[in-house]
Amino acid sequence: MSRRSCEEGSAITVLTGPQVAQLVVEAGFPEQDRVTMVAIAKAESGWRIDAVNTANRNGTVDRGLFQINSVHGYDPARLLADPRFNTECAKKIYDRQGLRAWSTHNADKHLPYMQESAQAAL
Repeated sequence: MSRRSCEEGSAITVLTGPQVAQLVVEAGFPEQDRVTMVAIAKAESGWRIDAVNTANRNGTVDRGLFQINSVHGYDPARLLADPRFNTECAKKIYDRQGLRAWSTHNADKHLPYMQESAQAAL
């Protein structure tokens, strides 16, 4: 899924819930955590593919749909430009650390988005 022009001169930077759900499925997240991952993406980035957080105390930067931290060493420009790549990187991180890799999950900040995410995943 690449950024698509919706009007001349502008690009879509906010995905829909169903688009995020499809990316999560395609990346291979286990069925039992798919809705949670869609909700985490909403809590982390508002489903914006170009979201950037530079407020980390340790000086690292979070980028893209799943707010992939710079400590992981992935291409920063691609994390922002390619939501499929961002989701695939999230899956690799999930495989190593599980859901605890996302602070929004640990602080239950994804919970308000669970119903919306469940509907998006239908």
